[in-house]
Amino acid sequence: MDRHRSRYTCFVFGVVAILGGTPLARAQSYTVTTIAGGGTSTGHSGPALSASLAGNDSGLALDASGNLYIADSGANVIRKVTPAGTISVFAGDIAAGQGGYYGDGGPATSAGLNGPAALAVDAAGNLYIADTGNNRVRKVSTTGVISTVAGGGSSTVLGGQATQTFILEGNGLAVDSAGNIYLSQVVGSGASGQVLKVAQGGVITAFAGDTSAVFSPTKLGDGGAATSAFIAQTGLAVDSSGNLYIADAGDNRIRKVSNGIITTVAGSNSSNYSGDGGLAISAGLNTPSSVAVDAGGNIYIADSGDYRIRKVTPDGNITTIAGNGTPDNSGDGGPATSASLNRLNAIAVGPGGEIYFTDVRVSDGAGLVRVLTPAGSAPAITAGGIVALDSTSNTVQPGEWASIFGSNLANTTASWKGDFPISLGGTSVTIDNQSAYLYYVSPTQINFQVPDDNKTGTVSLVVTTSFGSVTGTVTLGEFSPSFSLLDATHVAGIILRSDGSGAYGGGTYDIIGPTGTSLGYKTVAAKAGDAIALFGVGFGPTSPVVAPGQAYSGAAQTTNPVQLFINNNPVTPGFAGITSAGLYQFNIVTLPSGLGTGDVPLQAAVGGFRTPSNVVISLH
Repeated sequence: MDRHRSRYTCFVFGVVAILGGTPLARAQSYTVTTIAGGGTSTGHSGPALSASLAGNDSGLALDASGNLYIADSGANVIRKVTPAGTISVFAGDIAAGQGGYYGDGGPATSAGLNGPAALAVDAAGNLYIADTGNNRVRKVSTTGVISTVAGGGSSTVLGGQATQTFILEGNGLAVDSAGNIYLSQVVGSGASGQVLKVAQGGVITAFAGDTSAVFSPTKLGDGGAATSAFIAQTGLAVDSSGNLYIADAGDNRIRKVSNGIITTVAGSNSSNYSGDGGLAISAGLNTPSSVAVDAGGNIYIADSGDYRIRKVTPDGNITTIAGNGTPDNSGDGGPATSASLNRLNAIAVGPGGEIYFTDVRVSDGAGLVRVLTPAGSAPAITAGGIVALDSTSNTVQPGEWASIFGSNLANTTASWKGDFPISLGGTSVTIDNQSAYLYYVSPTQINFQVPDDNKTGTVSLVVTTSFGSVTGTVTLGEFSPSFSLLDATHVAGIILRSDGSGAYGGGTYDIIGPTGTSLGYKTVAAKAGDAIALFGVGFGPTSPVVAPGQAYSGAAQTTNPVQLFINNNPVTPGFAGITSAGLYQFNIVTLPSGLGTGDVPLQAAVGGFRTPSNVVISLH
């Protein structure tokens, strides 16, 4: 009965366009403040603004809790700044007074570091350090124990264990969601730099850059294998899809490696500041030293030679979000584009959309860390804007997908894969004081999964961002059935094609709809004898129980029978249940004849409740 279940459920998450549509992101402005450095304290403990940083800080990273890590290269330590603004030494033997290599297997605060530079934090909260003076990559576990994960060997041949390989560690480090480590290697003598990859098993291989390549502005290697390209890299970053971004400072570009192919996503042959408001690949960058990517796919560039921070949106356009082009440190508390920035060595994105960067005070060379905070207003929910997914119903059930519509609901646009977080893009939602699970956030829309709750009736819903919170109400019920939709009325469903003739899924299915492209893509009306699957939410308990917030792929049948009505004719599905987190699927193995033609009414009933009456299915 469930032979066509899970492999088609991705259809709904794709064709329905992130569970109900992807709103356009608003233009974002920022204010700038200094949050660390510039003081006289050695920074063992105390207020971050009272701490002294060496002035050559070249690495920043943030964890999911908003803790900031600073590579204080001159002091050979890593410092940690909590969200409350307290600084401490997180790694490195500050008492030693000089660099060294020792301490593996023990507390990170007793270990020797030598010129630590780039930093990265993995999904589990482990911190990675580009220990450049020791030509190694070090790891500090969540329990505070330090180890070496790359470098320190004598072999220069790649393909073996990273800890048995000799590397010339440069100022670039990133970790993807799978735990793969990317590090930059500087060869020198005019040859291309290189990005190396350390897989989870510890094997180190070349990932980008051909060390035999010689610079030529017309032979950078774009469009070809990344391992054949010329790069002069500094900073590295990875996005949520595992694409690697390279701050190619020597070529005045930001490069991207996707599926082994390298391209330029920002910068050109010009090093003159130019291009704002247009395509990033036509813009001028000047020695971009660092790059970061947020959950929405926005790219942030430390355009060091222009004393500015640039932003590239997912549509490929570039703007300046901080810096007026004058090397100074003025402007704190005001608009970031009116502020002066001096020396941009590192840049990182915070969990709430904040942009952190290192700077150096002009007057005395003191190290600073400054932050761009998105300027915005408190969130607001539109009237009637809390509804079950693809529905106007204000009643939802635990585990159901629902949407919130309004303004200022998030500082960025972001979506999630895997188990769903309770905070995304700096936004969180609670229902009846319990955290909801977030799949998608944007300034105007949130899609979330309702948490478990034994209550029924009206309860409070609260949306919280860095600019405030807003409260609304929603009704909890055991059932809140509705169909997923392609538009305002057409049900989301597919026709299974065992002969491979379908337009989607490698020929395995067609999308049900009016025959043609009237919905903006190819759809086909279903006919008698077709095997079809329809999708919806809110159809009640299942066996086995599927807990909210967790990624799921399987077949959990509804405990209450579901009856479909097509053009008022009862049709019993062969399977009705959850096949993906919060998503119900209804399989009709053979569509009966005599149901009519054209767009005919479709409803479903479960537990004494019916789906909204405005839904149709296209029949031929």
